[in-house]
Amino acid sequence: AVQRVEAMQQKGLVPNVITYRALVSACEKGKQPERALQLFEAMQQKGLAPNVITYSALISACEKGKQPERALQLFEAMQQKGLVPNVITYSALISACEKGKHPDRSLAPVEEMQQKGRGPNVITYNALISACEKSRQPDRSGEPHEWRQTKALVLNVLTSIPPISA
Repeated sequence: AVQRVEAMQQKGLVPNVITYRALVSACEKGKQPERALQLFEAMQQKGLAPNVITYSALISACEKGKQPERALQLFEAMQQKGLVPNVITYSALISACEKGKHPDRSLAPVEEMQQKGRGPNVITYNALISACEKSRQPDRSGEPHEWRQTKALVLNVLTSIPPISA
């Protein structure tokens, strides 16, 4: 993908926000979070302002690279720039915390979502279920009250979905 953009530039075409978003997404899918972060920096150095989709892809790249702290920093930076996270952004952040060995931090984004009136979707719930599973620590008895509440919420949603008939 990067080579195609270089070819594009050689023909006098200038990459825009959409081009960079596509590059960041390609790096995310290719599990190259450092390259995605470099492209993000290059984009900003060229005076291009990232949008919510770009940030979501970058947070997802941090998830693939097991960099939850970086994902949280990007999430904060995005909001400081006045960008409003969407359900994809929140889901990527939850997954980044879960895969980065911080499943206990996955609940805060869901609470924020609900406070801002944004409902989680199936992807969000899948990330939460995975975080609930990973939050179990064999050396501790019991689990945090918040996780029991989240599991109950997930189970309520799942049990309210009518069965699929074949």
